[in-house]
Amino acid sequence: GLRLGAWWTKQRVAYNSGSLDPQRQALLEKLGIVWDQQHASWTATFEEVKRLAEEQGHFVFDESVLTPHGVVVLNWCTQQRTRRRKGKVSETRIAQLDAIGFPWDGAQDRWMRRYSELKTVHDRRGSLLRLPAGDPEAVWLENQRVAHRGGRLAPWQIRLMKAVGIDFTDRRDAAWRNTYDTLKTFHAEHGHWAVPDDLTTVDGVKVSSWLRSQRSTR
Repeated sequence: GLRLGAWWTKQRVAYNSGSLDPQRQALLEKLGIVWDQQHASWTATFEEVKRLAEEQGHFVFDESVLTPHGVVVLNWCTQQRTRRRKGKVSETRIAQLDAIGFPWDGAQDRWMRRYSELKTVHDRRGSLLRLPAGDPEAVWLENQRVAHRGGRLAPWQIRLMKAVGIDFTDRRDAAWRNTYDTLKTFHAEHGHWAVPDDLTTVDGVKVSSWLRSQRSTR
């Protein structure tokens, strides 16, 4: 009998040469036949990247993030940038990626990765005030302040920094507000202002000392 593999190869050759009968092509496609496997794989990965980016709001992916068919999303994104620089990405695919806001600039991707690390610290500590000197996040944060003063931060970057409490205003104002919020929470829970000496903010500010300072400066 005719080997199925050989028969299928014959149909694919006929399709690629344009000699496959249209009715037979339609019947095969009803079975879910995919003529171009590479195109199908790219499209499936693209749709997954699109979904993930919409879900998390950016294109920063950990190496552990895989598509349902086993593609490492981070590697796939890097590959699109590399192939475009070499002129190996079609205009159609470039347009598709542009439409979902895909960052072709690797610097933007690296910025988002550092921001993600900074946000992790913020979520763990509750604030970015008084980061340890020399800490990688503290150094990067100071670089962002310098970039902001030089007008080198884009509006979307400023918006993300504000989301973790960095408004690029006077840092003393931010520290004052943070301590005030801690005091406000204490009063709401206990109903009085007799703040114990061991109550401190997440940044190490002693609330009782701060409160005495506010009273003395009235």
